[in-house]
Amino acid sequence: MIISSKSFPTFRESLKHRLFMHFWLFLMVIFGVAIPAVAEDSDKTTEFTEKVQPLLKEYCNRCHNAKQAAGKVDIAQFTAVNQLLPNRKHWLKILEKLEDQEMPPEEPLPTFAQRRFLIEWIDGEINDIDWSKVRNAGHVATARLSREEYNNTLRDLLGMDLNPARELGDDAQGASGFNNDRDNLFIEPALLEKYINAARQSIDQLITLRESPLKLHLETEKMFMTERNSPPKEFGYVLDRGQMTLWDSIKFPVSGYYRFRVKAWSTAGPTGARLRINDEVRGDIQVPSMKPEMYDLITFVEKGTHQVAWNIQQGNFIVSVPNRETEDSPSQPEVQGKVKHKHSAQPVPPVNQWSTVVTKRAMENHPRLAKLDGENQQVSGLREAMNNQFYSVQRPIEWLRLHGPAGNRSELQRFKGYVAERTVMLDDAKQSLAGALDISREDLDYQIKEQNETALADNKIILDSVANVKAPAPQKQRAGNIAMDFVEIEGPISLGPVSEIPLVFITKPGENKSALKAATEILNVFASRAFRRPVTEQELAAYVALFERGYTDVETFKNALRLPLTAILVSPNFLFKFEGNSEEQSEFKLNDYQLATRLSYFLWMTMPDSELFELAAKGELANPEVLRTQVKRMLQDPKSAVFTENFIKQWLEISAIGKTIAPDPKKFPEFDPVVQKSAISEPVLYFDHLVRENKSLLSLLHSKETFLNKPLAKLYGIEGVEHEELELVSLNDPNRGGVLGMSSVLTVTSLPLRTSPVIRGKWVLETLLGDELPPPPPDAGTLPDNAGDVKGKTLREQFEQHRNDAACRSCHQQIDPIGFGLENFDAIGRFRRLQGGRPIDNSGELPDGRKFAGASELKQILLGEKDRFARNLSERMLSFALGRQLQYFDEGPLRHLTATLLENDFSPQLWIEEVVLSYPFGNQNNQAVVEQQVPVGK
Repeated sequence: MIISSKSFPTFRESLKHRLFMHFWLFLMVIFGVAIPAVAEDSDKTTEFTEKVQPLLKEYCNRCHNAKQAAGKVDIAQFTAVNQLLPNRKHWLKILEKLEDQEMPPEEPLPTFAQRRFLIEWIDGEINDIDWSKVRNAGHVATARLSREEYNNTLRDLLGMDLNPARELGDDAQGASGFNNDRDNLFIEPALLEKYINAARQSIDQLITLRESPLKLHLETEKMFMTERNSPPKEFGYVLDRGQMTLWDSIKFPVSGYYRFRVKAWSTAGPTGARLRINDEVRGDIQVPSMKPEMYDLITFVEKGTHQVAWNIQQGNFIVSVPNRETEDSPSQPEVQGKVKHKHSAQPVPPVNQWSTVVTKRAMENHPRLAKLDGENQQVSGLREAMNNQFYSVQRPIEWLRLHGPAGNRSELQRFKGYVAERTVMLDDAKQSLAGALDISREDLDYQIKEQNETALADNKIILDSVANVKAPAPQKQRAGNIAMDFVEIEGPISLGPVSEIPLVFITKPGENKSALKAATEILNVFASRAFRRPVTEQELAAYVALFERGYTDVETFKNALRLPLTAILVSPNFLFKFEGNSEEQSEFKLNDYQLATRLSYFLWMTMPDSELFELAAKGELANPEVLRTQVKRMLQDPKSAVFTENFIKQWLEISAIGKTIAPDPKKFPEFDPVVQKSAISEPVLYFDHLVRENKSLLSLLHSKETFLNKPLAKLYGIEGVEHEELELVSLNDPNRGGVLGMSSVLTVTSLPLRTSPVIRGKWVLETLLGDELPPPPPDAGTLPDNAGDVKGKTLREQFEQHRNDAACRSCHQQIDPIGFGLENFDAIGRFRRLQGGRPIDNSGELPDGRKFAGASELKQILLGEKDRFARNLSERMLSFALGRQLQYFDEGPLRHLTATLLENDFSPQLWIEEVVLSYPFGNQNNQAVVEQQVPVGK
C-alpha cells in the first residue's frame, strides 16, 4: 500500500466519516451484504488482536513495514491498541486512504465489508473522543536559553547589548520545526567553557564601559608604515598599493566590541580599506567619494595588546564620486577669481609649492590671543591650546585661498569640511579657556576679535567666496587610492542603547552603608533577576562569600563583585529555564514566576520585566484577565518584534536565504545583499504589522499592501517608491499581495538557477495548509538545472515529459498545478510573462476539478481553505509557544485555537491570548514519558 497526502483542495468536514458510513450501511442493507458483528462492550484489546490486526497484516503490512515504509508509515509496528492515539496523525492518514479506496492500491483487496469494518473501528478509536475533557499538559524538557534568548536576556539584565552569544553557534531546528524546541536545547561540555568566557567578558565590559572605556585618537602620520619610501602627506597617509601597511600596537583593556572610526577619502574612484588585527581580517570600510567622511567599523577584540593594521582594499563599486584629483597633485585653476583678500595681489605659486605655502601662511595669518596679564599656568596652557586650534582651522582656509572659488570643486568641498570639523574643536578650546578665566564665551570672543579683526575679516572673505560651491554630479570612476587622516578607537561599546539607570550596580558603599551591605543588595537583586525568581538565602550567602574573598577596600568594590556576578551568569538557574515541582509526580500548574518566564520568552524571547515580576510576586499573574492584559501590553511593546520575526521566518523557512539557499549570483545579480535583506524583512514587517494592528491573518494569503523600499520595489517593477527604508505601501497588482507574492518566499522555493514548480507546490501544501507529503521515490528523475532556459520550450513543457513517468504522476497531480500557478514569478520573485520566448502557461486544474490561472486566482482558492489554514497556523503557533512538537492530546487546545481564528476573522491578538490561556501553556508534566491517557467521552 502506498500512502500519500490527500490532494490539495479537499477539506474533510467533521461529519464526512459518518455520512460515508451511513451510505455504506444503506447499500449493505439493500443488497444484503453481511456485516461482521461487533459487540458494543467487547474488549478493545481482544478486538484489535483478533479482528483488526489480521486485516492489517493481510492488506497493509506488505507495503508498510520496517523495511518498506511507504509514505513514511510503518503499520507493522503497531501491535497494541493503545498505540493508536499517540500516533493519531498516521492513523488519520490511513483512515483517509481507506475512505477514498486509495489503499491498498493493488490486489489482494479487502472486501466491501472488511474495508467498512476497518474504517469504522479506526474512526471510533481516534475520533470518537470528547477532546474538551482530555487534559494533558505534556512534558517539556528543562531547556537552556537559546542563542537569541541568551543575548536578549543579558541585554536586559545588564542594561547594554554586548552580543555575548557570538561564539555559541546557531541553534538547530527541532522536531517542532522551530529552533526553540526545548528537547533540542541542551548543554554539551564544550559549550560550558564558552558560557564561562561569555559571562566573564560581559561583566568586564559592564564595569569598563561605565568606568574607563578606551578612547584613542591616532593621527595616521604618527602611526607606523611598512614602506619607508612612502612618506606621509600633510594630513596623513595615502595607501596606493597592497604592500603599504599602516599599523600600530594598541592595548585593549577588556574583551568586547570596539568602534574603529576612520576619516578617509578616495583619490579618484571608489575604494576602501581593510582592517586586520594580528593579521586576522576584521572587516572593510568602503570609501566611495573624494569628500572626507567618517567611516565606522565595529568588531570584537580580545583583551590584550594587538597589532592593528590597515591596507588598501579596492572593489568594483559605482557610487557618487566628485572627481579624480588628489591633494598632492591638485589641478592648476584656470581662473583665480576676483576675490580680494590679503594675498590676492600676489601671483598664484606653482602647484608643487602649495603645501609649503599653506604651512607658512597659516602660521602667519591664523588668529591668536596674546598672553594675558597675570595668567597662571593653567590659563597659559589653555590659551596656547586654543591658539593651536586656530592654526589648525587656518590651514584648510589657506588651501581654499589657493584653489579660489573657481578651483577644483571637490577639493573646495573637502577643505570646507575640514574648516567645519576643526571649528568644533576650536569652540571646545574656547569654552575651556573661558571657564578657566571665569568669563563668558561672548567676552572671550570679544577679546579675540579686538586682537585679530583684520585676520578674521580676511578669513570671512575666503569662506564667503566658496560658500555656495557644490560637488559635481555622481559619475562612474576607476578605483582610487585611499587617503586616511586619522583613526579613532573607542570601546568597549554596547551594540544597542545603554540603560540610563544602572541595573547592576544599584548602590555603593557610603557613610551609612558598608561594602558588605551594598554588595548584598546588589547580588540579591541581580541574582533574583537572573534566576527569574527570588534568590534563596542559601544561594545569596554563597555569592556574598565570593565577594568577601576579593574585597579589601572601597577602591576594589566593583572588582570584588566580578567573581560573584560571573558565577551567577554561569549558574544553571540562569542558563536553564527550570519548571520543576518536586512535590508533584505528574502534572502541576506552573507557579507565577514560572508562568512569567514562559510568557516572556514566548512573546519577547527575553527575561520578564519589572511588571511581570511584580505580578508574580503578588501571585496575580495566573488570573486569566491579568494574563490577557499582559499579552496585550507585551504585543504592543517593541520587544515583541523578536517574537514576530522568529516565528514568521522559521515558519516560512526564509531564514535559510543567504545561508543554505541563494540564487546564482551570475544569473541573478539583481539579488544583491541590499535586495536580499529587504526581501527577508518584507514578510517579517508585514506579519508584525498585522499582529500589532490586530488585522486579519488572512492577509498573509492575499493583501493589497506590503512593505517595500526602493530596491525591492524596483525588483517588483513597482514605480513611485523612493524611500530607502521599508514602509507600508498599497499594491495594485492582484498577483503580488500576500506571502506568495513576496520575493523571499519565491526565492526559498526555487533552485539557484531556475524556479521549481514542485518545491513551490509542496511548500504551499505543507507550509501554508499543513499537509504531510511523502518523499519522492528513489527512482524519481529530476530536470536539469537549466530547465526553462531551452529556447522555444517552457519549463512546464519540459515538466510534462517528466510527469508522464508513472512513478511521478500521482504526487505531481497534486503539486504541479499549484507550482505552475506561480510560474509568472521567476527564481527571485520578478514578474514575467514569457519563458524561452514563449508565453507562460499559468493555468492549473486541481484533482477535485477546480481550475485557476495565475497567482491571483490561486490565492482565492487558498482563501477558501480557511479551515485548513487556521488549523495549520494554530498548530505552528502552539508548538512555537510550548517549545515542543505537538502530541495527540493537544487536539483539544488545537481545535479551540482553530475555532478562535475562524470565529474572529483571524484576528491575531485574541488568538495569541488563547494560546497563553491554554491548558498546556500554563501547566507542566514532571514525567518525561507520559503514559497513555484514557480518553473520555467515547
